[in-house]
Amino acid sequence: MRNLKIGVRLNLVSLAALVGLGLVLALSLFRLDAVMHKGVETSTRHTVEIGHTLLSHYQKLESEGKLSRAAAQAAARDAVKAIRYGENEYFFILDMQQHMVAHATSPEIEGNDVGQLTDANGEYLFQQMVDTARTNGEGFVSYHWSEKVGSEPKPKLSYVKAFKPWGWVISTG
Repeated sequence: MRNLKIGVRLNLVSLAALVGLGLVLALSLFRLDAVMHKGVETSTRHTVEIGHTLLSHYQKLESEGKLSRAAAQAAARDAVKAIRYGENEYFFILDMQQHMVAHATSPEIEGNDVGQLTDANGEYLFQQMVDTARTNGEGFVSYHWSEKVGSEPKPKLSYVKAFKPWGWVISTG
């Protein structure tokens, strides 16, 4: 290094500083992504817990004899379908046999067996949701979904939670 001219030495020091700065920036971005992902997970889980509490309210009315099961379930479905949050977010409910019980934006699929529907990657997303709820009681399911017909599929993360008294699974993503 003694034989190198001062200009070359300064360039090497500058290059080392830039490489170090680039590494720090890359690590910071990686950490920021992880923190943001964790935030999305937490808010999604909390949102589903609110929907689950709503179902519990109607099930309590049923157990107290204030509503029949059919009336309690109908009221719960209507209430869940009416909830919106964020820009265009909503809830949906499946049963443990993979039938769509309630869907806020696609009521035409209610009552249908959705177990064989796949996402953009060929994954049986509703089967995964029911399996996660059945096995763990609750959890995250990742998939790729097109919001509108013909639009580019985007990665989605849904949280599912079993509602055992009625054999339902409530979810949002």
